[in-house]
Amino acid sequence: MISADAFYGRSVFRSITSDLTITRQARVWCISSNAGRTVTLRTAIGLPIGTRFYVLNIGSNSFNLRDASAGLITAVAAGSSARVTLLENGTAAGSWSFRVRALGTNTTAMPVLDVFVFGGTGTATAATRYDVMGSAWTTGTSSPRNRVEGCAGRVGALGLVTGNFPVDAASDDVDFVDGAGNWITGYTNDAMSTGRTMAATLDNLTYQFSGDSTVVAAKLSRTAAVVVAACPIAKTRGTAVGIGAWALLIAGEPVSTANIAYNKAGDFYSTIPNYSQPTRRSLASFAINGAAFIVGGRRDSPLTRYDAVERFDFLTQRWTAKTALTLGTRYGGAGVGGNAQGTYCGGLDGTDTASNGVASYVEDSWRSETNLPGARSGVDNLGVSI
Repeated sequence: MISADAFYGRSVFRSITSDLTITRQARVWCISSNAGRTVTLRTAIGLPIGTRFYVLNIGSNSFNLRDASAGLITAVAAGSSARVTLLENGTAAGSWSFRVRALGTNTTAMPVLDVFVFGGTGTATAATRYDVMGSAWTTGTSSPRNRVEGCAGRVGALGLVTGNFPVDAASDDVDFVDGAGNWITGYTNDAMSTGRTMAATLDNLTYQFSGDSTVVAAKLSRTAAVVVAACPIAKTRGTAVGIGAWALLIAGEPVSTANIAYNKAGDFYSTIPNYSQPTRRSLASFAINGAAFIVGGRRDSPLTRYDAVERFDFLTQRWTAKTALTLGTRYGGAGVGGNAQGTYCGGLDGTDTASNGVASYVEDSWRSETNLPGARSGVDNLGVSI
């Protein structure tokens, strides 16, 4: 059976400030660097003759591409790509042929998405954006209304935000924001009015699911919300993530509820296996290369807070334990997927204190990122890449 990684593609994005060694056999590497950096290929030993890498420079500085023995293959200028093909694999360095071309106008087909986090307890109208290339947070125009434990998704190139609890009554307002952080007039959601809710992006539309005392679900476009098949069970304070044509709805309250998946093509639900840790609420999720990852969470009885990370391969229907969140135990934080990596932002720690910590996840390794401008919680489903 083909793996989820292979089925959904192998492009990897990296923004580097130190030299990078490629250890993963991804077909396409999109790299932005500061000046004077070197990118080193993995050892050629064991790679099949004809193995090909595409290394794309999507930044504003050139970098050198070297073999595993530090031999220069070629320089890759800003706005250029190098296609390298393995000719000989008897040594670590190997022998590579290469071809360098300008990326041209097709670079618009390779968007680098920024991370947005909306609202949260104590900051219910805040809208913050993380520039993944510049590693910096900016606070943009405030949201038109409060958003706590609501949900966010994408509609085309826009972010969509809806739901709210408990600052105001359950919200039926849908707001949109563009990649620069500007808010765009939305509409009233006639399909469902929800407080604590969750959403997943499927084919550039947002699907919103369940919430406090409701099983209603809806498909949200730029202009309207349309009711879809209702959830078989009410879920609140869970998390949702899109994988192909499926939206995975993970745990939540009551914590004994099964994990389910919604299929947009057939408009139906099916039960999926549970992860190895106890079911919990206020956890976060993101998708990388066709696999879903869940992070952290809380269980109230017995009181337990989690730093656990588990990966769900939808094709094999199997969960696998992965490297724990290096920020420590967290719940109520935002999980965001984009650019072939996951990001976890904020959340409440082991003492129930709101945190501003941020970490990114790639290849089962966590890396510290620039902190949020302020501590945030209640943003479990209020993060999205735009």
